Formats: sequence, structure tokens, C-alpha cells
Amino acid sequence: MMAKKSYTLLIAVALVAVINLGLLYAASQTSPSPSKIALRANNGQYLCAEGGGGWAVTATRDVISDWETFELIDLGNSKVALRAYNGQYFCAEGGGGWAVNANRDAISDWETFELIQFENNKVAFKAHNGQYLCAEEGGGGEIVANRDGLSDWELFELIWLSQIPPPTLTPPPTLTPTLTPPPAPTSTPPLTSTPTSTTTPLPTPTSVATSSTPEQLIASLRTPVYNSLATIATADSLTYTISGGPSPETPLVVDDDLEVTVNDKTVLLDNDNVSTKDGRTTWNGTPITFFAAPGDELRIRATNPGGIEIELSPLYLHINGQSIKLSDGISRTASEGLHEFFDERFSLPRPPEIVITSPEEGEMITWSPEGYYAKGTYSGLRPGLNIYVIVHPLTTGQWWVQSTPSLSDEGTWETRVYFGTEELGAGEEYELYAVITELTLEKGLLDKFPDSIATSAVRVSRIEASPLIQRAYVYGGAIGLAAVLLVIFAYRKGKRSRKLAEKAQRSDSARKPELDVTITADTGFKVGTWEQLHATISNSGAGRAQNIMLTLSGPVEMSGVKAIPTLDPGEKAEVLVGIKPKEHGKLPLAIRVSYTDETDRPSEFSVDQYITVAKEDETVSERPVTIHIGSIGEILGAGATKTGDIGMVKGGIGVAEKQTKKCPRCGQAVSEDEKFCSKCGEQINV
Repeated sequence: MMAKKSYTLLIAVALVAVINLGLLYAASQTSPSPSKIALRANNGQYLCAEGGGGWAVTATRDVISDWETFELIDLGNSKVALRAYNGQYFCAEGGGGWAVNANRDAISDWETFELIQFENNKVAFKAHNGQYLCAEEGGGGEIVANRDGLSDWELFELIWLSQIPPPTLTPPPTLTPTLTPPPAPTSTPPLTSTPTSTTTPLPTPTSVATSSTPEQLIASLRTPVYNSLATIATADSLTYTISGGPSPETPLVVDDDLEVTVNDKTVLLDNDNVSTKDGRTTWNGTPITFFAAPGDELRIRATNPGGIEIELSPLYLHINGQSIKLSDGISRTASEGLHEFFDERFSLPRPPEIVITSPEEGEMITWSPEGYYAKGTYSGLRPGLNIYVIVHPLTTGQWWVQSTPSLSDEGTWETRVYFGTEELGAGEEYELYAVITELTLEKGLLDKFPDSIATSAVRVSRIEASPLIQRAYVYGGAIGLAAVLLVIFAYRKGKRSRKLAEKAQRSDSARKPELDVTITADTGFKVGTWEQLHATISNSGAGRAQNIMLTLSGPVEMSGVKAIPTLDPGEKAEVLVGIKPKEHGKLPLAIRVSYTDETDRPSEFSVDQYITVAKEDETVSERPVTIHIGSIGEILGAGATKTGDIGMVKGGIGVAEKQTKKCPRCGQAVSEDEKFCSKCGEQINV
């Protein structure tokens, strides 16, 4: 009986072992080990997950090591994921349009890429939003996922470092074969000096548009190249749009091809030899939008290689709601053998701006026969634009155009304005406007506010005794009585004016936006290393904020800044900003937020702070750093406390440092061990 039980137990154990072996075999067949790969950018440098993962992905390494080795995980249907040395996955922040980091612990949409294969082991990666991964400048910098088309910078050489078969891929559907691809070569992976195996190259797809040379292959991919981020947006950058008419949405018409560059960087390259009116075209004339700074060189070049007719629609440049006609274009006509029929360069303009410097907001104005001299500044004024000053009594719907301002070459203006008349208008409120417009206005009354390109406005109150009482004082002869009456009247008028001013201030304040900004870095700062900052901007006021722009300035590089169009009361928005310190030590960082309210009146606030940046060979803490500005204006790290006027971050890890000295030159607070002022450079006496 005992032997029978042992025999039965042995059979059961054997069955369990067989089942487990079968499950292991099935798992090995359905879930093969990920492939080990490296990726080489156009400049020959390899992609690297900084720190082995957890940081940005760059194309800055000359050799392959652990940080430059990735696992290619086949997700099916040409979808893949990339895993860094520390086990974290590549992520296109926001699903695309931002930086690429290797800091995610699981695979989701943002960590999934479509792998598109070309000849000679060249591949491209498409993010969740449809944009391609790009090595900025072809390599040597960060990897981003913000390109709408393919060119050299968006193609990478795929180097296999293991014998695991590559995933089955599908080529781009728009490409068609032109010749039979050459057989896939075998090569030795450049990871070690004594390789034990040869790599298995990517299979060449059957429907890829191949050419006899790689250069011709790249040329076939440039149809078209549309790179709206040819230049990274900075504090000085503006958004420009080129269209075919006064509306920024009017398509362009080109027969056949068009090239647009900014400072010799390609914004659009359409070279398919097909008119935008032709249904076979790859670019149908959609208006071209790009970032650039005023003064940058814009070049527009139209060509017709071998065509019979040429045509170019009018060219309009749009900026901040303004339209500037660059060219009348060229009507459809015979080409007469012209290959290049349009090539012009333009200096990108700055949008016109105007500001009232006097009177100030809420100022009390006394009437005078000579008027009040209003003053201000202007910039960006070009031929065809005019400056006018308009007075608007709040008790009426009237708009009074004042005398034409006199303009100086230094960008200042001034003119005499009148708030009411000698007999009328005391104690009333007025709005004073300075406008830049394409209209020609005559001095006098308008029935409505004119269309303008730029506007500045302030609200003032007029506060003096009635001229009738002044005459009584002069002609009545009763000096004492007149003085008493004048004091009483002035007191009552002053009280009323103060109430009106307070009411106006309360009303104006009630409609104003109030912005608070909190900037968080995941870790401390290191010189020469990009750190992603999360800026949260919230509106705690009662009015809408518009055209909100956050800028950081100092010995740092900045990228990825985008304006927030609107922020209603109670709303908040997050902006991702890239920052790379150029120096180590304690660095000044000027943080500025500019915006306009619902009446397009500009406002801004700023704060000067300091961050401590570690050297390249130093280790920074993973504790977060938080910067908050607005009504508080402080910079605190995790576990830090506010000390003195401003809390300081020590070592970039959030340890408060007490300030005990001040600079004798500028008054800047400095720490006890500093020998020079970090703001003005003055030597500090010990």
C-alpha cells in the first residue's frame, strides 16, 4: 500500500514538472527577450539615457557603453518601447511636442513609439501625437519629439547588439519602391573589442522608396520638411505666420516649389515638383507658422524645375494679430525656362508697442487752460502707422481725439490733452488711450473707439473746485467768506473724488487677474545638464489673464517656453520649461511673468532669485526644488524654511541658508562665507 502511494506521488510530481516545462516553453515562444540596440544620430554620436535613465535622452556620446545601450521591446503592429539601463522607459513628454526623457516605470501611450524602417538600417520613431523624434542640430544635444516631417535630424542608425530577431515592421504607407533593395549586410557590433557574434540587421521593407545612394534616399524624404520649431522659442521669440492673404488662414499658392528659412535654418522645404493646386502635392499651401526673434533673417525662395508655368500668391506676415504685406507675389505666367523665379530676404519686424508713462494709473488731475502734458514711449512704428491720443469720459460714450503727438527719434511721444472743459468735468473719471493705428484721425469727436494695432490705457480722475466758485472768490470781494466756501466745496468735492477714486480702484481691482507661479524641479541643478521645470501658473484674481509668458534669464539656457493664451479666474495651467545652467556655484535667476488683462492692458511682475548649481563631477540630491513667486515671492526646497527676505537653496537640494551680510554697493544679501557679491560683483569685506 505504501509503495502504491509513493508511485502515485511520483507520477503527480512528474506531471507537474511536465506542465511547468510546457508553460515555460510557451512563455519563451510568446515573449522573447527584448533586443539590445544602440542608436546613432546624424552627426555620428550615440543616443544616451543620462544617468543610465531617470533623466533626459541626448545624442552626445562618442562610444557605446551601458547608458547608450537600450532594450527594444516589440509591442506588435510596428509599435515598440525603449528601455534604458536602469529599467525605465523612454517617454515623449505630453505624448509628443516636448522633450524625450527616460524616466517612466511603465509603458503607456507616451512610452509607445511607431518604428518606421528605411534602407541602410535607418529608422525613425513616431510619438503618440504623430510627431517624430529629432536629434537637435543632428546630434550633440537633446532629443525632442516635435517634428512634423522627416529629414536628416529625424533619422537614426539602428545598431543591433544581440541576436534576438527584430520586430516585424511596416514601412511608411506613402513611400513606393523604386528599385530592389540590396541584401542586408552582417556586421560586428561595436560594443566590445572581442565580439562573440554578429548582429542581425533590420530586414529591408519591401515598400520603402530606395535610391542608389543614401543622399538620394534622404532627398526623397524631404517632401516636404515642415519644421515649425526650426528655432527654439526663447524670451525674445515671437510667433510668426506666413499666409497667402490678409487673413492668417489664407493658403499659399506656389507652382511648383517653396523654401522658407530663418537664419538659414529650414522652416519649410517643399520640393515635390508639383503645384500646391495639384492633388498629387504633399504640401497644399497651408500657412506656415514658426518661432523667431525680431531682427532674424527670413528668406523665401520659389523654384520651378522644368515646369511650364510659374505662380506665387501674395505673401503676408502675421504677428500678434497684425498683418504685413511682404510681396505682391507673381501672377500665373509662362516660366520661360526660369528655375528660380523668387528669392527675397526680410528682417523680421518687432510688433508695434505703445505705453503711457504720464499720467499714471489712478492719478488725480487738475484742470489747466494749458492742458495736461501726456507722455509715453513707442517702438516698432513703420510707414503707414500713426499714433493718436484719445480721452474718454466714463459718463459718456464719447471719444475725443487730442492734438497729434510729437515723436522723438529716441522712441518717446508727448502731447497736450484736456479732461473736460473749464466749466465741466470736475470730479469725473476719464480713460486716456494711446493707440497705434493704420487709420488717419482728425482732432475732435469720434462715435466709437477706432481699430488699433497697439493700445495703452490709464484711468484718471479730475479733482478741482468748480470755476464758478473760483470766480466768486475773485469778484465777490468777500475774501473770508469765499475762502470758507471754497474750503467747504473743495472738501466735499475731494471727498466725492476720493470715493469715486476708491470705487474706481475697487472696480478696477475686482476685474484684475492675480497670478501666482510655482516652479518645481524634480532634483537639484548641475552645470551643463538639462533639467525639466514644471511651472504651474494659477489665476486667483477676478479677471481673465491673456497672453501669459514665463521667462527665465541668467547664466542659463532655456527651451520649450510657450505662451498660455488665456487663464480665467480660478484656473491654472502647467508649462514645461527646460533649463541648463552654464556655470556652477550660486547663480542669479531672474523670473519674469508678463500678461495682459481683458482690456489688453499689459502687466508684469518679476523676482530675482538664486540657485546653487553643482559641478559636473558632483552628485545632486534627488530632493525636489520649488520656486514660488507672486504675492509671496519665495524660493524654498523640500524641508527648507524661509529666512531673511528670501529663502535660499543650498546645493540645489532645498537646505535653507541664512543671510548675514549685505553688499555695500547694491545692498544684496549674501551669505557669511561669500567674498564677492553675486549680483554686482563687489568685493565683500570680511
